[in-house]
Amino acid sequence: MAVAAMLLISAITFAQTIEERKGGSSTYSVAAGDPLDELTWTIAADVAPVSVNPVPDLGSGTIADPYIINYTPNLTSITVQWAADLSPGITSTAGTVSVQKRSVGSIICESPVQTMDIDFWSLPTASISDADLEICSGEAIGGSITINLTGAPDGAADGFEVDYAISAPNLEDGSGTSWDGISGTETTDGSTVTILLPDELNNLSTSSETFTITLTRMNDDFTGDGGLIDDTYNIVVHPIPTTGIITSTGVLARR
Repeated sequence: MAVAAMLLISAITFAQTIEERKGGSSTYSVAAGDPLDELTWTIAADVAPVSVNPVPDLGSGTIADPYIINYTPNLTSITVQWAADLSPGITSTAGTVSVQKRSVGSIICESPVQTMDIDFWSLPTASISDADLEICSGEAIGGSITINLTGAPDGAADGFEVDYAISAPNLEDGSGTSWDGISGTETTDGSTVTILLPDELNNLSTSSETFTITLTRMNDDFTGDGGLIDDTYNIVVHPIPTTGIITSTGVLARR
């Protein structure tokens, strides 16, 4: 009965879940105990890790064929270099690390298996996808520009935040409103977010002016802001040339 009970206890698994970035290197540790105790580790991911220290004894590192480090005295930590992010996006890949300890003596007692499930996410980035424009004053624009995002959305409406600022000297939209100095924040939980453009831009000067949207910050709900890859969008607005009135050398003058 005692042996049967011990086997049941050793089969219990305690699980926890964390989130990490793709391509990172992490050290996984458990509390130290008797230095004679032995520990075994398993490591696996959708894309096999680049390396594990110490070197595993078995396996290829995939979910179907995990790396296994056989029972080793006092092996309370391991370091894993996870695979690089080959296709950045907003979906996660899976990984897992598990450990079990056993005492060494006249009777071998095994701990429950401790498992850490890991969701791996791309690094957070924002990049404007639209090409710059060059127009004449008063031409219709309208619509919006699209910002492509990577990282880890939170499953709610504000998984990503993108801050931006607008510079538009000597320019007005169709209603006569200046956008110069306007700033804002757009939120989404998807892979793109949009920023509204004016309906048109009227150049109030005699030289070309530029309407510029600059991304100033992005975040995907984790500590630390992300990277801004292509962070500016420009519309160059050329003034309308004037001809003046038409004159003629053959005009007749009446009394």
